[in-house]
Amino acid sequence: MLLRPYQEAAITDACKALDKHKNTIVVAPTGAGKTIMLSALVGQRYKNGKKVLVMQHRDELVDQNKSK
Repeated sequence: MLLRPYQEAAITDACKALDKHKNTIVVAPTGAGKTIMLSALVGQRYKNGKKVLVMQHRDELVDQNKSK
């Protein structure tokens, strides 16, 4: 998956925040690729042996993330 520089920076910052604080929020405008960033972040954490839990309150979001 090819990420844009700002997406890579957001993922790096989110991983650092997760390691330090255990939870974090990534905020980005519409069209910034939040679903792609979530997918990359989850994949990276999983590959590094970290626990991952993604919770969503809308079935549409679950379907969207499964397709990515």
